[in-house]
Amino acid sequence: MELQEVYPSIRKLNAEVIAISVDNIEDAARMAHHAEAEFPILADTNANVSKAYGIYDLLGDGVAAPTTIIIGNQGQVMAIHVGKHIADRISTSELLQVLADLKWSEA
Repeated sequence: MELQEVYPSIRKLNAEVIAISVDNIEDAARMAHHAEAEFPILADTNANVSKAYGIYDLLGDGVAAPTTIIIGNQGQVMAIHVGKHIADRISTSELLQVLADLKWSEA
């Protein structure tokens, strides 16, 4: 998984990754194991988090659209990328650049 590969670089930028899946707990755990993820992958089985961010079923497929949300230290959304199709995800290089450009002291 690309995200796991850059996870150490993300941590060096004082950021954290939390992946959220609308899968059940067992499937989320299986995904974490398969990806060898060192970051948490949480099961949003009722899609409450996805719905709260307005990204649930945007593509008409009954799941959350692929989304990257960067949340500041005070809980504010600092950047967001919502995919227009299932494979539309921010690249890890773009993610690292956005994180590097943010002024975390103001977050």
